[in-house]
Amino acid sequence: MQLLPFDRITVQSSRSADELVGALKRLTSPFPPQVWQFVRSQPRESPTPLVGDVTKERLYVRHDSNRRNSFAPYLTGRIVEAPAGARIEATLRPHSSVLGFVAVWIAIVGPLAFLGANELVQSGKLVGPGCIPIAMLVALYAACMLGFVPEARRMKRLLQEVAGELGVACEVR
Repeated sequence: MQLLPFDRITVQSSRSADELVGALKRLTSPFPPQVWQFVRSQPRESPTPLVGDVTKERLYVRHDSNRRNSFAPYLTGRIVEAPAGARIEATLRPHSSVLGFVAVWIAIVGPLAFLGANELVQSGKLVGPGCIPIAMLVALYAACMLGFVPEARRMKRLLQEVAGELGVACEVR
């Protein structure tokens, strides 16, 4: 069971790092302007399955989806040369702004949840306003995991499909 919305992956490819970068660049569109993302009302069609930035030193992409999911993972990592080709070493994680929001939420609600849990231990029952912060933390955790885990699985499948389309022998771990 995954406890945090992070996942490390390794993709071993039989191609060289430069070939892998070129292949990923063909499948990746640049990020659209941020203003456009907030004001668009019509779903946009993208010619590529990924959106982001691909270089040998920096890999920062996400699945290009019209669904609004703040917890959808970003693939961050790098492409390194390996003895038999190249390897993508990356992490699937939520966007930095989502991580910041979660940190602030926990900083505000966490101490109140601790007091509610203390009340539960002291009295043996949890009633009244003491259960609200605990429920808020549980709801945040559920939202993070329900938004992240299915999208992380989808991203891994997408990487395997992309590798298959490119004719690259790869293994996603």
